Amino acid sequence: MNDVINAQSKKLIHRHPHIYSNTKVENVKDVKKNWELLKLKENKKKSVLSGVPTSLPAMLKSYRVLEKVKGIGFDFSDAAKSFDKVIEEIYEFKSELEKDNLERAKDELGDIIFSIIGFGQKIGINSIDALEKTNKKFISRFQKMEKLINKTTKSISNYSSDELDEFWNQTKN
Repeated sequence: MNDVINAQSKKLIHRHPHIYSNTKVENVKDVKKNWELLKLKENKKKSVLSGVPTSLPAMLKSYRVLEKVKGIGFDFSDAAKSFDKVIEEIYEFKSELEKDNLERAKDELGDIIFSIIGFGQKIGINSIDALEKTNKKFISRFQKMEKLINKTTKSISNYSSDELDEFWNQTKN
């Protein structure tokens, strides 16, 4: 029992040099950076990212990857630069679509999503939560649209795209 307590105490002291030794930190960002670097050294890892589980859903994995690299200081200096990256990726995506290069467009779409997740983090918005909120809003509106259509004599599949848009717009009011 004492061995476990001693090991945990030693680990606690080692991982918090800003509290238990003379390591100076300015802010939480510095604490996180030290934390990531200490874990990298401790575990003899080859990468800061080796702690990100490969089994995570893609969006959550992107979020964690960006958290990890941000933790060691690999991040845009401000939100404007992060937003510019989103715009750059959109233009690259558009360019590949114009060339009818769907394989490259697929890569660029992934880059857009990744950069949007990073921008969200930069401004304090969790993109996963934001997407879930949008999912709920879309589902609610779509179900309202279905109710409107059920009051008519036609089935939803018998309406044109333009007609469905009209129903959709009614649900937004």
